[in-house]
Amino acid sequence: MSCLSCANLRGVDETQQIDVYEEEAVKYNLQPVALGLFGGVYDFNRWPSWAGKAKPMAKQQLDEAGFKEAKPGVYDTRDWNAICNWAKELAQKVRSSADFEK
Repeated sequence: MSCLSCANLRGVDETQQIDVYEEEAVKYNLQPVALGLFGGVYDFNRWPSWAGKAKPMAKQQLDEAGFKEAKPGVYDTRDWNAICNWAKELAQKVRSSADFEK
């Protein structure tokens, strides 16, 4: 699984991004059961002072994408329904794999 914060803000197609991670897995002889891309939490209150110049641009991108502050300086871009659905599908894959190996 790969968690990315707001891949959709950068206009990245989720399928293309997953393909990149699958290619990386092959390089290292890994066989992931599933990969998922999910938003995360931006807490600008915890950003280091040297990253201060990037804050206004990042906040603007979040605002333009329709995300609202959960509390001052914090944006939660997680889609819990998508995360739960992905986890349920993963659990089914693992169960059916375990049943197959019996």
